[in-house]
Amino acid sequence: MKRVRKMTALCLALILLMMSLSACGGKDDDYRDGREEDDKKATSTPTEKPDDPTPTDTPTVTSSDTPAVTPVQEKKKIVLWCNSLESDSTRHGYEMAASQMRKLYPDVEFEWEAYELATYKQIVKYAANGDYLPDIFYIWSGVDLEKFALQDKVYCLDSVYGDFASDLPEVMCRNFTYDGHLYGIPLNYNLAVLYANMDMLKQVGYTEIPGTYEELTACCDKLIASGRYPFVCGGGEKWCISEYLESIMLKNMGPEALDRIFTGKATWDNSQVEESAGLFLEMIYRRYFSPDSLMFFNDEAKDHFLNGEYAFYLNGSWFCWQISNAQFDVTIGEFPVINSDRATPGMLIGGPASALAVSKNTEDPEFTAEFAMKFSQLVSQYCYLDEAGLPAWNINYDDSKVNPLYRSAASMGRFSNAMVLFGDCRMKEDDAVQYLEAIAGLRNGMIDETGFVKELAKKIR
Repeated sequence: MKRVRKMTALCLALILLMMSLSACGGKDDDYRDGREEDDKKATSTPTEKPDDPTPTDTPTVTSSDTPAVTPVQEKKKIVLWCNSLESDSTRHGYEMAASQMRKLYPDVEFEWEAYELATYKQIVKYAANGDYLPDIFYIWSGVDLEKFALQDKVYCLDSVYGDFASDLPEVMCRNFTYDGHLYGIPLNYNLAVLYANMDMLKQVGYTEIPGTYEELTACCDKLIASGRYPFVCGGGEKWCISEYLESIMLKNMGPEALDRIFTGKATWDNSQVEESAGLFLEMIYRRYFSPDSLMFFNDEAKDHFLNGEYAFYLNGSWFCWQISNAQFDVTIGEFPVINSDRATPGMLIGGPASALAVSKNTEDPEFTAEFAMKFSQLVSQYCYLDEAGLPAWNINYDDSKVNPLYRSAASMGRFSNAMVLFGDCRMKEDDAVQYLEAIAGLRNGMIDETGFVKELAKKIR
């Protein structure tokens, strides 16, 4: 078995070498699968691999005084693939977790290998087709993991989840659950959060972020009356616009309806989607966004917010560390509820987009699944402490040194009652392209809310 694995690894390494000449990763991929901004890198510090334990058993002696040969018990070997390269913000978290696992499981020979993002996606697909998947591997939610589950490539985790359920909330597992069965173990995640300039809000009579859409529009009207634009948006980047539209859709139609549309189980030709797109356009028409900001790139939008020019900025939790440097009182919250019959506070856009899965062909699936659960818990912890992703697992350790805004985001996630993954992560890749193009058309005035749903219903089937 070891020889097969070594030959497989060698073959895949050769494929990797050839593919890496032309493959490259995208920055938006890092945003969406739970990673930090490129210029926010956790410092990787080498961790020492604990020495293998010295055997304590002593050989027995037979009646003939001939020493008996005690068979050496072969260590279990577990191999993990991921895409946390040395330059990645999650690298240190993986290193720390691996070091801890070698202490917790001294009888396991644990090896892990990291590959470049775009190449890794191809390698995993190739390995799955040839039944060469390693014992544990990093995988994305939605169609990627679901396809592997339907093809019986991954081990069902139901039998081990119960032992970890008190530390791993069910809400964190929903993106990796198919037909009621769990196939992936979440690590870390991001949320779309509403950053608020409380100094500016206090000037128009607000001491906290408005909790309903009616309160929000009233606040925006007061800000405009005082000569200020309420929102800034990096509208030059489609994914930035999507976070506004998705927040509106979620708080208007509820999580289940929105997720069904993202996953292709329901049509886009939906009156609630149309209504939500209309509300987004209304925010533009009422000048809740400055005209310029709809064409800003995201870094520009963020800088204008940090300069104190806007009251609100809706974007990913991965920016908490930068926003916390603002020279004004800043807090984070969630986009307010629009329709209380279908949505409640605590329903959030975001959540785990990636996980670890266990190969169905691993030698001891139950043990490997337990090992993967514990490793995931440690990765979740150490990456969070490095501010390289919010923790999918409960926090039962000291996080007092974590950025206060980031801790607030982690608290939002912990008390969430529902999360809907960013649309372009939840959808099939080709569908996501059509979705983002339609959002750009909505922003540019090329289509209205009716055209938006009609176009997507036609192109996404």
